[in-house]
Amino acid sequence: MQKKKPVIALVGRPNVGKSTLFNR
Repeated sequence: MQKKKPVIALVGRPNVGKSTLFNR
């Protein structure tokens, strides 16, 4: 679970930022 936490945080962070920028 410790290895999945950093992966989701790194992948989720950029994913949300790009989704918001592309949505606008």
